[in-house]
Amino acid sequence: MSKKVPAVLVQCYKLGFEVGYHGHSEIGWVGQRYASLLNIASRMGLENLAIEYYEKGKKDGVLKKNYDIHSRFYKQKMKEEAQKKPKLLWSLEKMLMDARFEGISPTSLKPLFMKSPPFLDVARVLRIPRNLFGLKHINFMRLKK
Repeated sequence: MSKKVPAVLVQCYKLGFEVGYHGHSEIGWVGQRYASLLNIASRMGLENLAIEYYEKGKKDGVLKKNYDIHSRFYKQKMKEEAQKKPKLLWSLEKMLMDARFEGISPTSLKPLFMKSPPFLDVARVLRIPRNLFGLKHINFMRLKK
């Protein structure tokens, strides 16, 4: 014959499991709920059992959380979420591994935001003066006003 576990002990276990699984703090609503369950259990003479069930539920909740995190289901769920994210049209690793780009150095494949601005490429002193190109750089319409 199996004994039927009182509902108070089942609720203590469920509360402990939720606290362990979700990492709730025992201050606030959890503390109030736990105190009310202990009060009911003490009236029934099951206070020690209620504390044991709560602690066992808490430990089982932590173990279940760790199992879910490391289980195959969790990994599959993370893959599905990653597939929902927009994919890049190309990746640097793919291009480096591709045979068509064997002769290209990785520095030439840098994204634009990684390249230095054009004014840093050549010192201003080394540039050819603009007046050597003639008067095409002057806007005559601006001078008429």
